[in-house]
Amino acid sequence: MTEEKKVPAWGATWLLPKSWSAAWGARAIADKQYRNGKWTGDHVASLLSDRQGASGDWKRLQEWINKKILPITDFYIGSSRKVTEVSDGRFPARWTPNGSYGYIYIVAWED
Repeated sequence: MTEEKKVPAWGATWLLPKSWSAAWGARAIADKQYRNGKWTGDHVASLLSDRQGASGDWKRLQEWINKKILPITDFYIGSSRKVTEVSDGRFPARWTPNGSYGYIYIVAWED
């Protein structure tokens, strides 16, 4: 009998495909970047430890998230429900502000 996968509790989990082996999701806060004494206009995802979760063996996925997703500085925020997707083939990720004006709902998975 195979163990049923549990969808992570946080993030844009409604954007997960039906098939995945490991997944991570987070509801992040969109913070403005401050560099050299000025606001840059860029937004980064600030993660809260109690607003993220993972399922499956996600060690490789975690490394990819830390290198490719979290350094992104142009997360779109606002009233839009626009979904952005990036992928390197093995590890796709999607995020959206989902009309929240300040949160970024992120999900990443391993196919």
